[in-house]
Amino acid sequence: MEFKTDQWGGARLVVPDEPTLFQVLDFDSKRYGAEGLPTILILWEMAKTLIIEWECEVLPDKDISLVDMKAMTDRAHDAGKIIEWAGTIVSAYRRGLENVPKN
Repeated sequence: MEFKTDQWGGARLVVPDEPTLFQVLDFDSKRYGAEGLPTILILWEMAKTLIIEWECEVLPDKDISLVDMKAMTDRAHDAGKIIEWAGTIVSAYRRGLENVPKN
């Protein structure tokens, strides 16, 4: 499944149509292992476990370290908005996996 935004310089990400059990558990576990981080960064860390393709001019490396984030000033607002967008869109996608189709 693909998600795109043209805001904040644009981004594109792809998550699996049907994630594996491991991927789901890895995603869900990230919220417990990221204590002490701001909520948006926790959502971002969770999202990265399911993102299988990533394209973004402002943030080309989705695996940017927290140390590098602390030093990043160039287009920091746009990168922050992209991180927030990706974290929330992938979280909504994950919650949607729990919806059982009604016959």
